[in-house]
Amino acid sequence: MATWEDAVCEARAAEAQIRRAVATAGVELPYLASARSIAYPSPAFRIELGGATVADTRRLAELIVKGLESEGHRPRPVPAPGVLVTDTRTMQVGKVVGWDSERGSLTLAPADGGEPWDTTVYRDSTERERLEYRIAANRHQVRLVTRRR
Repeated sequence: MATWEDAVCEARAAEAQIRRAVATAGVELPYLASARSIAYPSPAFRIELGGATVADTRRLAELIVKGLESEGHRPRPVPAPGVLVTDTRTMQVGKVVGWDSERGSLTLAPADGGEPWDTTVYRDSTERERLEYRIAANRHQVRLVTRRR
């Protein structure tokens, strides 16, 4: 069984390793610390990474993806909110309005203002699908405006 001293040494080594790696990559993590974790029965520490700018966070994510790809993994990027994607189960186009990282699902909103839905199987929308979505969204907006009068 590991001792607390072992856990501290391991945490400090991991902290130094990530600090060197991100500095080499040109990424700054202003808040980087190790903290004792009481969530585990054996002595454990956790490394807290934080305080990074959006640009640094994106750079770090790009580097992780490149590393994974070099090892043969093909991680799927998470579309940003507002991006149009196609649910490949229903072939319905929706605007990304949320992401559940635990389930790996996107929440998509339909063009007609209906109920959003979740999907775990999706792809980038084609230009034609994006155009059809925008046309449907415009029709929906016109119907809303004309009903108010």
